[in-house]
Amino acid sequence: MHCFRPQEFVFNRRTTRNGEKIGMAYNNTDREYIFTNDYVAFRVKQEYLDKLLPDYLYLFFCRDEFDRYARYKSTGSATEFFNWEDMCAVPFEIPPMDFQQLVVNAYKVLNKRIETKQKINDNLAA
Repeated sequence: MHCFRPQEFVFNRRTTRNGEKIGMAYNNTDREYIFTNDYVAFRVKQEYLDKLLPDYLYLFFCRDEFDRYARYKSTGSATEFFNWEDMCAVPFEIPPMDFQQLVVNAYKVLNKRIETKQKINDNLAA
């Protein structure tokens, strides 16, 4: 068992039978969680936090293009894996911090609006 700390990512190396999405999570809370050896945890190193927002990196990983790339690069016969070395080799351009923050803020606003509209719909249905 391992500990999944705030601002850390965790992903499932196994890509077989996981559907279309790579098993990935980002801990954007102040809590710690436990995970098994089936997963790999990582974070943006402290010295790079002024160049890359963890929230922006998570949005990169949530894209369909990343899932397709990871499945394409997976190796194995009966069980395919996308290992840590594969993750480190993912091509990724880092935009300026102000652009990253703009994207993250827009995403959060959209999610908040979706959440609010869902609550309204739930109230109307009740």
